[in-house]
This record gives sequence, C-alpha cells and structure tokens, in this order.
Amino acid sequence: MDRGKMSSTGRGGKSKAPQHPQDIFALGSKSTVVVSRDSEKRNIHKPTTSGVERKREATTSFGSQPPGKRSRIGSPAESVSGTSLEVDPVDLVPHVLQALDTHNSDKLLGLLTGSIRLLKSQRSKPDPILCMSMLYLVKIRPNMFAHETVTQSLCSLLKREQGAGFKSKGNPLVFVLACNMLYAGHKDNRNWPDTFIKVYIEDALNERWWVECAWCRCLVENIVTAFNTKLPPASLIPTDNALGTMSPSGSGSPLMGSTDEDTDIAELEYSVFPRYSTSYETVEGLVLEAIKEQLQRRAAPDAIGKGFLKLLAATCGFPEIRMISASRLEAWLHSGKLWRAAQELLAHVCVNADAGARDHEVLAQLARMRLKTKPLQAAYITCLK
Repeated sequence: MDRGKMSSTGRGGKSKAPQHPQDIFALGSKSTVVVSRDSEKRNIHKPTTSGVERKREATTSFGSQPPGKRSRIGSPAESVSGTSLEVDPVDLVPHVLQALDTHNSDKLLGLLTGSIRLLKSQRSKPDPILCMSMLYLVKIRPNMFAHETVTQSLCSLLKREQGAGFKSKGNPLVFVLACNMLYAGHKDNRNWPDTFIKVYIEDALNERWWVECAWCRCLVENIVTAFNTKLPPASLIPTDNALGTMSPSGSGSPLMGSTDEDTDIAELEYSVFPRYSTSYETVEGLVLEAIKEQLQRRAAPDAIGKGFLKLLAATCGFPEIRMISASRLEAWLHSGKLWRAAQELLAHVCVNADAGARDHEVLAQLARMRLKTKPLQAAYITCLK
C-alpha cells in the first residue's frame, strides 16, 4: 500500500505535464532531438561563414581606398604639393600664359615652382622640352623669376646636395639654367638678396660646379661685386692656372650646340655693377663666418683645399680676410698641392692691400715671409712691387 502510494506520489510530482502514449513520445523525442541538433549546427555554421565574408569584404574595401583617394586628386595641373603644381612639360607654357591672362598669381607661382622642382629631380639629365619652356618663359616675362619664392626655388638648384648621384661636375645644364634665370629676373635690381652670397660661398668651398662655369658668368660676376675685390694683372697669376677650365658641356655650349666656346661666350650680353652696396657689413659677416668655420674644421694645412684659397682670393676686398690670408700664406706656398692657388692668393692680397693703418699688420706678415725656391721668391718680389 505504502509502496504504491509513494510511487504514485513520486510520479505525480515529477511530471505535471499531460502524458502522451509511450510510442508517440519516443518518436517525438528522437525527431525533436535530431531536428534541434541540425538546426544548432546550421545556426553555428552560418555565423562563421558570414564572419569570414565580412572580413573579406572589409579587406576588399580597405584595399580599394587608395584608388579612391587618387581619383579625388584631379588632373596633374590641379594637384597641389605645398605651393607647387605638377604639369606636363609640354603643357607648361600654355598653362602659364593662361594664368597670366586670368591674373591667377597662385597658379602661376605653383607652376613655376613645380617646374623648378621637376628640374631638380632631373639634375643629371633634364628634360629638353622643360628646359626650352623655361627659357622661353624667362625670355618673355623675366620679372616672374624675381619673385621671392621662385628665387628661393632656383637657388635650391645651385645648392650642394648631400649624397648626390654623381661625384664629378657632370652635366651643368641645370646650373646654367638656374644662373641665367636668376640673372634675368634680377638684372634690373640694384639690391640683390643675401641668398646669392650664401649659395656662392657654398659652391666656392666645395665642388665649384657653377662658380667657375663660363656660362654662369652673368650671375657670378655680379655676385662678386659684393666683395669689393680688385683683380690682379694677368702677369701675377700662374700661367697654368686651373681657373675657368670647366667646359659647360665638354664640346661647346650646352644651349647652342657644339661651337667655339670662347666666341660664344664673348657674344653673351650682360651688365655688371655693384649689387650689394647697401649691405656691405652683412656680406662681410657671411664671408667671415664661413671662412672661420672652415679654418676651425680644417686646422691642418693639408686639410685645406684649393677651393678655400680661391674663395679667400675672391673675398680679399675685406681687410680681415687679407689678414687671415697673410698669416698663413707661407705654409700654403710651400705646400705641394696648394702653391699655385696660394700664389694667386698672394697676388690678390698684395693688390688689395693699401698703406692705411688697417693693412699695416698685413704688410708686416708679408715682409716676414721666407720662401725656399727661386720661382716662389721671384713671384713674391713681383707681387710686393
């Protein structure tokens, strides 16, 4: 009795849901389990597949962003990098003329600086169409190249680049173009910027790529007027002097083809007159700073190069430069590699020294010199006379 009551009570407590026949319940439970597992498997599998697809879509969309950005830049003539505009060399002149007609100074400035930047990237082999386009523009509108930004860009073509791709003087066409465009833009100005002095000193102390180039005389001869240096007569200069031996192209003019160089240079027309008469002290400070820095860096006589002595000779118009030169000339004259440049420097010091009080010490230094060889003694006596 108790067992029956207990079992019935337990069964009633365990299941309050309506009971179904046993055979129906078994079939129903199996089918329910199978269906639920299949649905779970499908539900689990589908999110994994959709996640992979989302990743692929995200990867595809990220990779497609750069082309979308490039397409928004627009045509090369409208792409701005700083103040520079990129344009095909063939289209440079039409774009510049259009900017002039519409008085669009920003576009004009961007086109010029962009073309100069392109020239800088083609330093070893410039595009002939770009060169001729720039020459045409400087011919018809030279005042465009007197703008401060354009002037700074052109001076960057004359600056020394660390780790340049070519060690020799190479193709000087870019230097020639830059110098002539700078001269054309500033030829009517009596006060030239100090940047010209800086780039001149830098090249004169190093490779002398354009300082000694005959086709850059129009700019160089106007820059050196800042130093007030008197040139000695040719009889005081060594006959096999290395000055002016750089041929612009190796076989004549780089702009006009293979012709007689001396004849072509004689036909060049340019004017030379003082360009730094109002900034004498500024120029003197720039020169002295560069000279003293080189002397500190190269204390040993063997560390001094010919370019340094040539710069001293070109700047002998300053009394302190004459003093620096006179105090070291004896050692340089006895140097096997510097004596020719030192003899030229001696001639410049003697010609520019005067009898005033500021050159008393210079003359005293020259009088105390003791030279060992007869050729040097003869040159020394001639310079002193």
